[in-house]
Amino acid sequence: YNIELLVNFPHRGKIENFDMYGKQDLSFIVDMEKTRFPIERSIIKEKAKEIFGDVETEDAYMYEGKEGVKVFLGPANESGRKEERIDILPHSLHVWYEFTDKVTEFCDWLLENVYLVKDVHHKGETKYEKFRAEKKRENV
Repeated sequence: YNIELLVNFPHRGKIENFDMYGKQDLSFIVDMEKTRFPIERSIIKEKAKEIFGDVETEDAYMYEGKEGVKVFLGPANESGRKEERIDILPHSLHVWYEFTDKVTEFCDWLLENVYLVKDVHHKGETKYEKFRAEKKRENV
């Protein structure tokens, strides 16, 4: 899919929790050139509420022609920071939470509808598969 996947360790002690590697605190870097979503932010926030129920959402990173959305999945910590969240930017997706079934469902929707990883009008073939097929034809 031509996506860079980063495993993050945002809190002390998380690096020792080997069983959770790849199951929480992941970043998907899709296309660092993008600054705008292909759909309205309100649609992303509506989908978050549809999947997660009564969650807090807000616009984020709204400067220099950029945009983003935050979905808060848990309460603020003792410092007042809401660390259990999903940060959605046009170029990347950052999941600061465990990948539950609902988180996975939401991320699947984002990958298809926001990051356009899967082109729904092309018989289930991904953009990466199309790219590879095109490169293969060029090399023949």
